Amino acid sequence: MPLPPSSFLICLARTKDLCDRNSRGQKYYFHRPLHELFATYFRAGLVMDALEEPAFSKEQGNPGMLESHRNFDQLPAILAFRMKRVV
Repeated sequence: MPLPPSSFLICLARTKDLCDRNSRGQKYYFHRPLHELFATYFRAGLVMDALEEPAFSKEQGNPGMLESHRNFDQLPAILAFRMKRVV
């Protein structure tokens, strides 16, 4: 089955904002819902068989850098997933 074009990458709203207070300028942020990101894989016949959202622990925080991503232990640092082809 051929894959439809990924037009959602172009049509989704984008936001321009400062990355942090030390940024030299604003950067674009794109919101892409997970169901749209994974749809391309699913249409290609892949299934997701693993998903993890590891986060930093409170012990890994850095009190000297209040804005450090390591201080936000309730926010996952990354979304990791594994896809496999259905046989």
